[in-house]
Amino acid sequence: AISDLLNLKQTGTVEDYTKAFQALQFELTMHNSHYDELFFATKYVEGLTDDIKTTVEPHVPVTVDRAAVIAKIQQRTLERN
Repeated sequence: AISDLLNLKQTGTVEDYTKAFQALQFELTMHNSHYDELFFATKYVEGLTDDIKTTVEPHVPVTVDRAAVIAKIQQRTLERN
């Protein structure tokens, strides 16, 4: 699960990426509870597409949920433009 999580990249929508990421996050925490939320948030942001990541990174989200909200807002902004 850790290998899959570390290699996961956004290829579709933010929603699809978030679902896949959170499924791996859940699987990983079931086997090892030593990973903290900041670790997951950092890995989540790293897997975003560059056009979304550049907006999310400066906010320095400390949770996956917060990063996902910012990413969804950016995705909507890009879709409108």
